[in-house]
Amino acid sequence: MFSSLTLNRQYLSQPVDNTPLVLFRVVFGFLVFMEGASFFLLGQISEIYTEAVVVFTYQGLGWMQPLPGIGMYLVFAFVCVLGIMIMLGWRYRFSAWAFALTWTYIYFSHKAHYNNHHYLFMLMAYAMALMPAADDLSLDAHYHPDKRSTSCPRWCISFFVLQLLIVYTFASIAKVYPDWLETRPMEIWMKGKSHYWLVGGVLQYKWVHYVLAYGGIVFDGAIIWLLLIKRTRWVGIALSIAFHLFNSFIFQIGIFPYLMLGTLFFFFDGADLRKKLLGRWKLGIALPPKTDLLNNPGYFLFLGYFLIQLLLPLRHHLFEGNVHWTDEGHKLSWHMMLRTKSGSAVYRVTNKKTGEVVKVRPSHYLGSLKGRMASSHPDIIWQFAHHLRKEYENKGWEEVAVFVDCVVSLNGHPSHPLINPEVDLVSVGWEPFRHSEWILQWPEELQEIE
Repeated sequence: MFSSLTLNRQYLSQPVDNTPLVLFRVVFGFLVFMEGASFFLLGQISEIYTEAVVVFTYQGLGWMQPLPGIGMYLVFAFVCVLGIMIMLGWRYRFSAWAFALTWTYIYFSHKAHYNNHHYLFMLMAYAMALMPAADDLSLDAHYHPDKRSTSCPRWCISFFVLQLLIVYTFASIAKVYPDWLETRPMEIWMKGKSHYWLVGGVLQYKWVHYVLAYGGIVFDGAIIWLLLIKRTRWVGIALSIAFHLFNSFIFQIGIFPYLMLGTLFFFFDGADLRKKLLGRWKLGIALPPKTDLLNNPGYFLFLGYFLIQLLLPLRHHLFEGNVHWTDEGHKLSWHMMLRTKSGSAVYRVTNKKTGEVVKVRPSHYLGSLKGRMASSHPDIIWQFAHHLRKEYENKGWEEVAVFVDCVVSLNGHPSHPLINPEVDLVSVGWEPFRHSEWILQWPEELQEIE
């Protein structure tokens, strides 16, 4: 049961059948292609990049700007090509590293469209680039049969088990807060699904909201253990399929459910998978890895990576207040679909010399999606204020101050101010490790939500 979680170096370096890894490579490559294609099909390249008035990047990474003109269309076309190459296992080392680096650029070049599966995709991309995932069932193995192998180091399998355990466990823990237990977010989401054919009416029942809310906690907390125990593995697989297909249909969250279903390969014995799924596929030579990535530096990097993965979801405790309200420490923490925020904001751009004031509504300036972000997410609000300062300085204003009148509703609670309207946001910096005082705290009468 616990063998897949063992972190002993000698154990992790042992060769095992690589069928789960090569099958996941096929799924991963296909999903890379689909993710790249979705940006074209959904018109997101123009929405996020080419037609965007402002592209919100991560603090300190402003140099990672989108390419002009058709540049971003070429980037996503390149992603589609790389996905096919990864899926087929053709020039795999190049395609895997090229995708990891390209996706890192894409990920850090647009913060306003943050998505947990984009972050997980990036982590998995680098892991796959380091693994011998094209040693079998690939064009590389076909054209270079002398390099073909049916084995990989055990750490290649254990990595995904550990990563998934962290993702699911923190997702489960994060759901245990009063609003979720009272099904407030679930009720709001399901109201928007009332028009769904056949199930729309059922989704409005309160008991359904409780089943979904508490079922999410139990599923996230138990699924990896169900998959690790041989007796309960097929129960875990059935639950995984039902859970992720339901999420895909109801919430339409892109490739994430299918990425999670693809990882189910890692919970099967590789030799059994090869026999049952690949049949008479030529076995190849079960050679140990030619290079041991888990030498002393590699082993400690492996342990260090997972230590960071354990610490990042805890960092919101460094900040005062309710993370669902302030968003400080919210990203990279597997806070997946936990809350719903809506707000309205007016930015007061002030010429301190003349006293002239121009009011800017972000929805009119940025469009609906980014406008909502610039009305309810403090980091986006702060960045947009700095953008407005630069814009009005370019118009000839010498001393610019930007104040924000912003009220936000969290999980359907009454709206309250999120930003101190008396603070000039261009005069304050962003605090990465402590609470920014210009972000107002969740009202005392509702502090029990924390």
